[in-house]
Amino acid sequence: MTKGRSYPVHFTSLSAGRARKVAAGTFDINLPLTGTTGVECRTGDANGNHTIVFTFSNPLTSVGGAAVTADTGSVSSGAIGSDAHQYVVNLTGVTDGQNVTITITNLTDSLGNTGSSAGVAAGFLIGDANGDRVDNSGDAIFTRNRSGQNTDAPNCRADFNLDGAVNSGDAITVRSRSGNSLP
Repeated sequence: MTKGRSYPVHFTSLSAGRARKVAAGTFDINLPLTGTTGVECRTGDANGNHTIVFTFSNPLTSVGGAAVTADTGSVSSGAIGSDAHQYVVNLTGVTDGQNVTITITNLTDSLGNTGSSAGVAAGFLIGDANGDRVDNSGDAIFTRNRSGQNTDAPNCRADFNLDGAVNSGDAITVRSRSGNSLP
């Protein structure tokens, strides 16, 4: 199993990483900073677009930049969020079935402290509703048991096509991807 990467930030701690999708609401998937990487299982559309949110314990005042530092994809934009504890990175060109590391650099917080970098690793596997890094019957059952529900925080992992509901389109997605896995 691929392990997550946590980069030390000496001035303020990186407290969380999340994959964010906005469809009939804003829904985040946790990306653990240590141990096995979290999995973004929802579509990135035809362009492989995804959003990763870095959350810090102290508000940020500046960040030098962001980059994909492992595997395929690139940063289309990055900025301190409306909550200054967060840095929001928009990715493009992220292909399915890979583990990606996103690194932000040259950080300064509201206390004037500085740090060189912080990183978050994420797996990208459309259809992996239960986050076990494999598309299989467990994901089909998870999706089927939520069919007919509008997307909310507990079931957002089963709305693969981001249409605001768990439905037959999501069931077709997971069935058609059975057997795919992350390296």
